[in-house]
Amino acid sequence: MGGVYPPVTGTNTSRYWHPGIMVNGKHIETKPTDYGPDMYSGFIMDFMKKNAAAKKPFFAYYSMTLIHTPWVGTPDNPNVKDNSLEALKANVEYTDKIIGRLIKTLEDAGIRENTLVIFLADNGTENWGKQTVTEWGPRVPFMVSCPGIIQSNRVSDAPVDLPDVLATMLDFTNVRVKNQKDLDGKSLMPVLTGKTTNHKPVAMTHYGNYRV
Repeated sequence: MGGVYPPVTGTNTSRYWHPGIMVNGKHIETKPTDYGPDMYSGFIMDFMKKNAAAKKPFFAYYSMTLIHTPWVGTPDNPNVKDNSLEALKANVEYTDKIIGRLIKTLEDAGIRENTLVIFLADNGTENWGKQTVTEWGPRVPFMVSCPGIIQSNRVSDAPVDLPDVLATMLDFTNVRVKNQKDLDGKSLMPVLTGKTTNHKPVAMTHYGNYRV
């Protein structure tokens, strides 16, 4: 990295450079040269390694800070203009890099084949659909991978909404609920394993008083 980005003065900190971090109730000291996304993903990788070594099943929920605003320089592209499309591009590329690290961690631990990986966004991008119920609001990336169970390079047109994620994870882990009506979602396992192309007729989204 060429120099320190961004310059930090006084108590000014960011979710990215020189982040404020609490781990299990303990404050972690950081420096202006510390990049938050690298630290956060490092915690997740350590968690996966420890559980894999102990041969314990685990659930890891990684709520990434990337690509949330502000869009600032990354370790690979420290000199882009803040909140520019160039900075957004750099943040998307670094997101991809971190996902690659997480996948490699699973591969190195020997558990990639039977680990269900779900990658999705929670809303459209800032200024391009976020907080709307138009197409760019609810339509977000949704990718699922489990090489030992799910065939790769397949695309589905099935309508999906977030409650389906819980139902899908329960199905993959053979966890049964007493009453399926207690679940708002529907498992995607039949679609993901190629048993059917049909899932459900509609998906629901809302923002404030707006529904679609």
